Amino acid sequence: MKIHRTCGAGAILVVLTLLCVGCAAGERAATSSTVADDFLAAVEAGDARAACALIAPKTREAFEFGEGESCVDSLGSLDLPAGGTVDEVEVWGDRAQAIGETDTLFLVETHSGWRVAAAGCLRTEDETYDCLLSD
Repeated sequence: MKIHRTCGAGAILVVLTLLCVGCAAGERAATSSTVADDFLAAVEAGDARAACALIAPKTREAFEFGEGESCVDSLGSLDLPAGGTVDEVEVWGDRAQAIGETDTLFLVETHSGWRVAAAGCLRTEDETYDCLLSD
């Protein structure tokens, strides 16, 4: 009686696939975390140009429309929490939440990479977020 051991190769393929998926998810979380850290650092340094460059296009357009002037000219008026680093990131598809020492940020993956979709976010009593900057 011959026993074929083809399941070994299949099991290896499954493990390798799961590792690749895990690596990709970890890389996406790390990249979104870096963008969130860079945004917090730019706000802390008062570098509105750098901070505005990291804001998602829809969010930036909504902000500029609401303020009636450019993001660079009006970002300082928001009094966003500044500095600190990101402690935790969760990624869901093209969206991410970065929880930091001073702020909770929401990010979206665009054709230009991860960008901040909301910042200055505080959790409300009904488990939603109220954000100073959002689209």
